[in-house]
Amino acid sequence: MKALVRNVRKNEPGTTLFELVRSQNAPRTYLVIEQYRDQDALALHSRSDYLKATVPEMMTYLEEEPKLDSFDPVE
Repeated sequence: MKALVRNVRKNEPGTTLFELVRSQNAPRTYLVIEQYRDQDALALHSRSDYLKATVPEMMTYLEEEPKLDSFDPVE
């Protein structure tokens, strides 16, 4: 995952935030916080070769399916 974070930060200017964090209370729980400038940036990220290469390997380490959700800024 650290390599994925580096690749995203290096190659995706439209990804304004891509952070891997670990829970302080449950050290085996991780969260990836992602923010994209627009839908085109998200589409570019989704098509990247490094993401496609990372996801299958990452899935072998998970105890359960990842939970995905989308959020809107509160203004």
